[in-house]
Amino acid sequence: MAVWRDRSLEQILSGPLDSEGLTEQAILGLVTQGARESESLDFKLRPHLPETGPASANSAPGATAPASTQRRPTWKPEQEWAKDVCQFANHRGGLLVIGVDEVDDVAVRCEPTVSDPAALEQRLRAALANYTAPNPRIEVVPVPAAAGGSYIVVVVPPSELRPHAVTDGPGANRRTLNFPVRDGADTRWMDEAEVSDRYRRRMLARADQVAAMNELVEDGADQLRLAAGLWVYAAAVPESLAGSRMDRDTAQSISDWQNSYGFSSPLRRGMYFTWAGFAAPGRMTFTGQSAREEEEEADPRMGYVALYADGRVFVSRPVTFDTTTDETEGRIDLEKLVDDATILVDKALSWAGYQAGAWGTCEIQAGILEGGELELPYETPLKLFSAVGGDSRRSAGTRLVRQPIKAVAAADLSTCETTQGRMAAAHDVASAVLQHFGLPEVDMIDPDGTMIGWQWGGEHRQSVEAWASEYGVAYRHHPRPRPGAEGAS
Repeated sequence: MAVWRDRSLEQILSGPLDSEGLTEQAILGLVTQGARESESLDFKLRPHLPETGPASANSAPGATAPASTQRRPTWKPEQEWAKDVCQFANHRGGLLVIGVDEVDDVAVRCEPTVSDPAALEQRLRAALANYTAPNPRIEVVPVPAAAGGSYIVVVVPPSELRPHAVTDGPGANRRTLNFPVRDGADTRWMDEAEVSDRYRRRMLARADQVAAMNELVEDGADQLRLAAGLWVYAAAVPESLAGSRMDRDTAQSISDWQNSYGFSSPLRRGMYFTWAGFAAPGRMTFTGQSAREEEEEADPRMGYVALYADGRVFVSRPVTFDTTTDETEGRIDLEKLVDDATILVDKALSWAGYQAGAWGTCEIQAGILEGGELELPYETPLKLFSAVGGDSRRSAGTRLVRQPIKAVAAADLSTCETTQGRMAAAHDVASAVLQHFGLPEVDMIDPDGTMIGWQWGGEHRQSVEAWASEYGVAYRHHPRPRPGAEGAS
């Protein structure tokens, strides 16, 4: 999964900005095509800091920026490194490619100048911790060379915490702040008015994210007003939205992703929509129903998915009721509800990470809607039922729910590249939903994404265990003893 999505850089490197796309061939291609440094691309022949020994020993050509871009001529290599990262974080993001030499901003040769990428990464991160405020997020991608040594690509996404400052040093010296920003292929230092404006934007960013979520949920709820019954949904908004616009290529890319997505839940359920989607403002929608030519989009029946070009997503499916008696109104099946959370959360986070990049946080809102109404009470109060000894019984310690459920959680996209990481997020989302019924936490999934076989019920244990093995998710037969319980360590 790409660390960060930037279409212009992906075109230059002929692949995504991750360990699969950032290859030696991609690095060598920078020289072949005569790639130029830009507002999002910077070349360094050698790293700013040595892999071992004191930083001052790193006096090799290419290790220090020209004096014209330095804030102070006495700055240490650590501060030059911090400046090169912060200038991207304060702007539109960018890549630092170590192992590429340039002349007049054009890549002219490659040399894998790093022998120990892990040691170098440790030093680079330590320098950022000491000489930046706040510390910007980066991803360090080592690129091994066939002849030995490595290149390093430092991915710096645009930061929601900008402005980031370079400090004069640790301790009391952190009070002196210097704010760099990328300006073409050079560094510019922001004046007081610019810095003040960036702080203002930081304060407004949260409001923008709330507005983006509200719009997302309201649009999804409008579609569910066409469908009968109760629907469980999840909506996700990544911290930094992708810059993609909706056009034919984007629509095709979204449809291709949707058709290739094939997640199956622990109970072997899913949302397998293979029919063409429908274009809508900023998104593609899928209902699981095939609409004939010149016919309107089918009403949601099997499910509803809206994949946005900017990385947002709204996904929903009909609620599964307990059917052990003739009186099924409002009897929600607990195991199926948790299973629904794995389906919805996996799809939402998979799309958000794919389209916006696997970095930063992603806010998730989940709930249960009736007739697409966000405020009106349920016609019949909801109650949880689960399998106990082969029978279906009201879940102990639960209460009736009369008002529409709205639960909020957050996930770190960098931990959601694996199925287990997404199951950890599903745990948080399912727990937030179940708290409306009076349960403090979901029992079938641990906070780290581990599946607990015993809690899924006897008829599902073997299925869940086989699923966990297939998807590389940790599995345990019984829950861990709670702190203070007999036998707990």
